[in-house]
Amino acid sequence: MRTEDIVERISNAIFQHRLLPGAKLNERDLGKVFDVSRTLIRQALIRLEKDKLVTIEPNRGAFVSRPTLEEAHQLFDALILIEKGFIEAIAPTITANHIEILRTHCKHQEKAESEGNHKLANELGIQFHLILAGLLHNPVLEEIHRDLMSRERVITAIFKTDFDYCRLHNHHRAIIDHLESGSVKRAQKILESHYRLVVRGYHLDDVALGDIDLASALAG
Repeated sequence: MRTEDIVERISNAIFQHRLLPGAKLNERDLGKVFDVSRTLIRQALIRLEKDKLVTIEPNRGAFVSRPTLEEAHQLFDALILIEKGFIEAIAPTITANHIEILRTHCKHQEKAESEGNHKLANELGIQFHLILAGLLHNPVLEEIHRDLMSRERVITAIFKTDFDYCRLHNHHRAIIDHLESGSVKRAQKILESHYRLVVRGYHLDDVALGDIDLASALAG
């Protein structure tokens, strides 16, 4: 078994909430589950830490990441700050073609929501903000923004969510409308409300208690 296979199996278990935030990932036990050396397990855990799905603590071992409510608020504060700047910079030069691209994307998100495909709807929701960033044509800012959005993906993957999808989608449409009309302040206000609503949808109190059966959690 390759390191990539181990990473994928553990990632899937986290995404599917079979491994909860805070769950301990013992190297020896993982080695038995996958029938590989601890060296391969260690390499996989380092990869997962880089992806922010796992936290490695000196003298304690590896655990499924467990971002705090404070960290989630800090992340969204950063996104609000940077994306308000995006809106102000984009508004004077936004074109009818840009508006059509954003509206078409929203239609895809709405379709995913109507079909109950919340995983796809979440991903399309994140992509909406990446499209906004791309309209700046500033690779440095885009890279910073992509990193923040990657952290949002991790939080969404790790924790159970209870999003108000209808309101979130309406926010995207309202942002487009205000950009089209040149109402920068209104677009920025909707953006902030949007992210405040997102963070309220996370169940950040989920925690792994007691021992877990790694073999069962990582089956398949």
